[in-house]
Amino acid sequence: MKILIVSLSNIGGGASIAVDRLATLLAKRGYDVEVLVFYGKHSDYYETSFVYSRKKYLIFRIKLEISRLLMGLFRNPSHDYRSVNLFPSRLLKVLNQSDADVINFHWIGAEMLSIEQIAKISKPIVWTLHDAWMVNGVYHVSPLDYFPYQKISGNNWLDKMVYARKKKAFRKKPMHFISPSTWIAKRFLTGALFKPGDSCTIIRNIIDTNIWRPIDKNQAKTTLGFSSEKTNILFIANNIIKSYNKGFVFVKKLLNRCSDEYVFHFVGSDDEIELDRVVMHGRITNQQELVLFYSASDVCILPSLSENMSNVSVESLLCNTPVLCFDTTGLSEIIKTGINGYKAKKFDIDDLYKGLEYLRSFNPSVPLAETIPDFNPDICLKKYVDVYEKVIEKGK
Repeated sequence: MKILIVSLSNIGGGASIAVDRLATLLAKRGYDVEVLVFYGKHSDYYETSFVYSRKKYLIFRIKLEISRLLMGLFRNPSHDYRSVNLFPSRLLKVLNQSDADVINFHWIGAEMLSIEQIAKISKPIVWTLHDAWMVNGVYHVSPLDYFPYQKISGNNWLDKMVYARKKKAFRKKPMHFISPSTWIAKRFLTGALFKPGDSCTIIRNIIDTNIWRPIDKNQAKTTLGFSSEKTNILFIANNIIKSYNKGFVFVKKLLNRCSDEYVFHFVGSDDEIELDRVVMHGRITNQQELVLFYSASDVCILPSLSENMSNVSVESLLCNTPVLCFDTTGLSEIIKTGINGYKAKKFDIDDLYKGLEYLRSFNPSVPLAETIPDFNPDICLKKYVDVYEKVIEKGK
């Protein structure tokens, strides 16, 4: 069985990290796996870059810029990334001519190939849903997942047109979907893009529990220079300052309420900002270093407006650090108030601050790693392989 994993990248955000971890574990277990990305890094598996020449990269960037200009004509109530996938790509030919038995899509927005081309792929398709693009038209994060009082116009023509293109293109192409959360699976299964012949399996993102495990908190604080006299709060995400979805707006409000007994550690942004009680640590990709940050922190705050299945929440719990979040989307499946963290009322800053105060003296009854079921990497990998084999057999 030859598995071809396709994604925009294998470095950066949650979907990219999931690609890298899945491919690495598949390769370590002896499976024939290849990863095709538009940009990324070489790792413990065979990787192909689709835009390997300057000409290919230039064409890709031109198409991407045109689509961005087009989307710029329409307002974006989600304040987050959108994909129209309008332009055809030579990627279709590459996929159909590959020797893969099954293709596993992860994140394929940003004009990687057109919506219409997806339906022309001759190989069996497994599609991992890392965000809400398959329940919307252009939105990777649904506006309705945001503030409940936000008024969404019914005249978003671009979103409606792209949704209609998906519905028309995919109607004759059966696909199997994998969802890391029950939340996004339910959204997809009850949407109009789900059709007879499709199927969906819930499989958590793979996380290596041999890497993500706690280090003695005092030792970790000493190594990183964290204060042992103050409460250390970790705020970690890709583009935490620029990404509206990561909830930086709530962290700023929280900072205004916190005394000097707190210190916030920001990880995931190269931006330099000056805020009281905030230490900027930039981008950190080394996993062992990140384990130190999780272990040294007293609380990990994750005030995202919408999360499918947050790697940060699981990594933090595996390092025995409780998580503070809102009771929303996929986070509601992982975080349990009084068990492994605190779920504040949806977008309620008063309750978020209450949760922060609560977690200062939080003393869990069991190691937090024991509170997150279904994340055993070997079990998750077996589920992925079972899906691949079933889809290949069905395709015959």
